[in-house]
Amino acid sequence: MRQAISSVLVTCAVSVFLSGHSLAEENLVDSLVTGKPSVDIRYRFELVDQTGKTKNANAHTIRTRLGYETKPFWNLSARIDVENIKTIGRQKYNNTINGQTQFPTVADPESTELDQGFLNYAGVPDTNLRFGRQVVNLDNQRFIGAVGFRQNRQTFDSFTLNNKSLPDTRLTYGYLFNINRIFGNKSRVGDFDTDSHLVNASYTGLSFGTITAYGYLLDIRDSTTLSSQSYGARFSGGYKLNDNFRAIYAAEFASQTDYADNPSTFSENYYLVEPGIKFSSLTAKIGYEVLSGDGTDAFQTPLATGHAFNGITDKFLTTPDDGLEDIYVKAAYSFAKVPLV
Repeated sequence: MRQAISSVLVTCAVSVFLSGHSLAEENLVDSLVTGKPSVDIRYRFELVDQTGKTKNANAHTIRTRLGYETKPFWNLSARIDVENIKTIGRQKYNNTINGQTQFPTVADPESTELDQGFLNYAGVPDTNLRFGRQVVNLDNQRFIGAVGFRQNRQTFDSFTLNNKSLPDTRLTYGYLFNINRIFGNKSRVGDFDTDSHLVNASYTGLSFGTITAYGYLLDIRDSTTLSSQSYGARFSGGYKLNDNFRAIYAAEFASQTDYADNPSTFSENYYLVEPGIKFSSLTAKIGYEVLSGDGTDAFQTPLATGHAFNGITDKFLTTPDDGLEDIYVKAAYSFAKVPLV
């Protein structure tokens, strides 16, 4: 009798295990085949008329990006994006690798490569863990960004952690082991081998703005002169003056010194003050930004979305040795959405 009962229990246990295993397999298949596909096609035309070049650059390019993101399975999901960049017509521009140096540079080379490919885990409360090739944009991308203006955006082979356990607080940590730059895999400067750490903490609990503190330790082994450690704080926000006007503002300070194998010894600072006003759909700002330099070394932001700062000509992606002082005015107007039908 005991043997019979034992046999029944073992049979039941095996049946439960197999049925649970089968259910897990079904859920896994469901998460893989019922994910979210994406298609992104972008055409760009860029004209550059540059003093000292015999010809103008005329760059017609088209980027096709195909992506797929699985549904979560046991809080684990995956995403992959593959992109292709092609020139339309003749290459009448210097794409940094085609040797067409008689033309100005437009850094949109032809390429086919993995844009993103990562695993995402959300099983820890208030926390998101991600490992693999991914986009990382922090704050206004003055230090860390994807350079989305270019066809081949900058991505990072990295581990990132985002946590929101504390009220109104977001904590971000990132470890970067490779930087996939905008120049593509065929360029000798298309990748940076790195051993870098990013720490960023922001607090949004104030009614009049957001406070952010950060520390970026960049060990760039392929270009050691860009290795640096930067520590800073940023404050940005707005305040309603009346029913029509809203004051907006941003201020930031950071200090930067040499780090890792950088052959230089330096200490430079970054300053930003940006007041503005918002009236209805109109936004206007005036800004003052300084990246200091001592004639030999200057405050650098090699992983930034540099095109968004210091003008649109891409002449100051590397800060001159004497530093950079920028006074600017910005104005933007948002039009109401017009229904297509």
